[in-house]
Amino acid sequence: VHDGPRDYGDVIQVAAGHCLSRQASGEGPDLTALPAYTHLGFSPEDQDELAREMDTNIGMMGPLLRG
Repeated sequence: VHDGPRDYGDVIQVAAGHCLSRQASGEGPDLTALPAYTHLGFSPEDQDELAREMDTNIGMMGPLLRG
C-alpha cells in the first residue's frame, strides 16, 4: 500500500484482480487480500456486492469496446 490518498492505481489493481478472478472461474486472487482493496475503503463484507457491480459494468462496456 502506498501512503497518501487513494488514486486510480488502487482502482486499477482491484479491477485487474476482479478480471483475473472472472477469467479463472472465480479462482483468481482474493480481492480482500489486495492492499488497494482496503485502501479504497472496502471491507471483506463488500466483496460480493462489488463483484456484482463490476460484472454489470464490464457487461455494459463490452459491446462499446468491440465497436
